[in-house]
Amino acid sequence: MTKKISFLNLGLVFLGGIIVTLACLSMYIYFSYGSGLYVRVDMEQFLPQINQIVVDVTKEQLPNHIDKAKDDIPIIIDEHMSGQISEAFVTVGDIKVDLPEEMIDSMEQNFKDNVEYAMLQLLLNIDEDELAKSISSDIEATAELMLTQHFKEHKIHLKPNSFFTIPVTLMFEEDEDLVPAMNLDFD
Repeated sequence: MTKKISFLNLGLVFLGGIIVTLACLSMYIYFSYGSGLYVRVDMEQFLPQINQIVVDVTKEQLPNHIDKAKDDIPIIIDEHMSGQISEAFVTVGDIKVDLPEEMIDSMEQNFKDNVEYAMLQLLLNIDEDELAKSISSDIEATAELMLTQHFKEHKIHLKPNSFFTIPVTLMFEEDEDLVPAMNLDFD
């Protein structure tokens, strides 16, 4: 007399085997590597890629921002500089002669035009490549500092399912006492 094996029973046995295997693997990783996995991140490959991405994005978006600023300059200058000259006069000896309103308006407009011209020349003379490189190197330095300081002793807990957690520690510098389980390369 043979007993039939149902697919449900076979599936449960298979699932149980997977769970036991994952539990054993998690315990092996946890105990073999002290307190979880150590993953070494190669900053010499990672940071230049961040730098290049920032340079590319900045070169792409900077002209749009400069064009928007060019459009906004006349409006901003008009808002902040209109009505600044309320009276003007010329003194000849002991005689003070008030200038007519039209001349005051003309002087104010001339002043606003000169400021607008200077601001536009400033924007036109921006070296977009140099600015993009400067911004990207600042971001690269900040990213390196943030990654090495924030994640130095910080553990990331990977949860392959609701029962198991694998602690992962990122390594950014060579540490002779720790052997990384893997190296992350960014090619």
